Amino acid sequence: FKSPHLEYRQSELVLEQQTFHEKLARKNLNPGEKFILVGSDSMTFSLSLLFCYTYGLNILPMSSANYKKNLLPSKDFNAHGVISLKNQSLDFSLEKYRSSKILPQHENRIFLLTSGSTGNPKVVSLSEKTLYDRAFIESKIFNLSPQTRVLSVSSLSHELGLTQIFSSLLSKATLCFSPAFFTQDIYQCINKFRVHGIIATTFFWERVCQEPPSPTLSL
Repeated sequence: FKSPHLEYRQSELVLEQQTFHEKLARKNLNPGEKFILVGSDSMTFSLSLLFCYTYGLNILPMSSANYKKNLLPSKDFNAHGVISLKNQSLDFSLEKYRSSKILPQHENRIFLLTSGSTGNPKVVSLSEKTLYDRAFIESKIFNLSPQTRVLSVSSLSHELGLTQIFSSLLSKATLCFSPAFFTQDIYQCINKFRVHGIIATTFFWERVCQEPPSPTLSL
């Protein structure tokens, strides 16, 4: 995992995950509980989602902007609470609505909101098998490997954000993060990280093509 300011190697991620899990345990969070994860910084948001998921929580990632818009009230998601990330750090604050006993063996899930084009966003549940099957197929389609560097350009509240993360992790590829979307920062990060590719939607490429690339960009 790389950003313009931070870098985590695999061994460092293991230690960060252990520390994050200890924080969750100290706050009496139990595997199987449902939480909304709120954040804005793309890299720490991604890492926190992974750490919550491996801890056994059911997580709905939501950007700070969408959470403020109250697109999905917590009571509608039947959440146990909200985990709010502090910007550019793996520290967080917790607002817990209700508690539960440690649940029996379960398959924890990641939840996503639909686009809300109908005016009423709905929650879609993604199982571990769904995440793995998609990541495996995409890693083969895009020929990802431990030598590959992928630039992440989508928010975790979008399905593509999860695609970038899990397919890259499964392939042991390096996942790089841009601090902003649809700006010159994208071109700067392509050069800085010397990425091999970007997994993105057609909409993203249309936006990129509308902006003149940096004169120093080498592809």
